Amino acid sequence: MTPWERRLHALLKEAPPSHQGEPPDHGARASFDVGEVDRTQVITDIQSMEQIVAEELSPWRFMTQILGTLAGIAIAPAVIGT
Repeated sequence: MTPWERRLHALLKEAPPSHQGEPPDHGARASFDVGEVDRTQVITDIQSMEQIVAEELSPWRFMTQILGTLAGIAIAPAVIGT
């Protein structure tokens, strides 16, 4: 990241879902709110918390699956008795 590139991460709390079936457009609302403060700022890469957590945990989940598979292969001879 270059010195003139500064990133700001924001976490927005979502209102309870409405019963009208339309998902709220949080990206448009966040862009509007930030635009009121500073029109030169650009909002990109809007993700839900579920998406962020899934991205962060996916390498750990993969390594856990590999370790479990190797443990199963290692214990198989002990169960068979060889």
